Amino acid sequence: RTTGSGTSVYDNVPVPANHVIPFEERFKYQTAFYQLVLLAVLAGIGRAVERDIAQEVRDRKRIFSHGNAGSVSQDSQVQQVVGQIAAQVYAAEAATLRSAEPLQRAYVARFGNNPQQEKDANIAAEIETAKAQVIVSELVLRSATELFNALGASGVSVNKALDRHWR
Repeated sequence: RTTGSGTSVYDNVPVPANHVIPFEERFKYQTAFYQLVLLAVLAGIGRAVERDIAQEVRDRKRIFSHGNAGSVSQDSQVQQVVGQIAAQVYAAEAATLRSAEPLQRAYVARFGNNPQQEKDANIAAEIETAKAQVIVSELVLRSATELFNALGASGVSVNKALDRHWR
């Protein structure tokens, strides 16, 4: 298994000339655009973590020896972890959506005739996606890790494949 964060290097790969975009012709908000794509992926992972923990807690029949309720889903400590994950995922999604707004303005400004407005919109898009990246990656990773605090050792079962959320 790998994380997908490795590097690929291609040498002497033929690329048709019409597939090459000169740097000065690229859309200026492209870094923010690519960052938003990654933010959307992270928010989706967070949503999957929230869905999976809710399902696992609902379906779990065996209770913890030190639990404080007759079922895992009624255990206040487990509920606290599930609630924390839900709040973190909510914040990650909200930050992602907020960072999309200035990116939309940068897209619209690209087709206007006001270079200063386009520059300002691009800067705003870069700043917003960078701010979101700092917190969204932290929130989603924390949520994927805390998933196991509510499920205990059985949560690491290979059959459940819950490690996919942080791989």
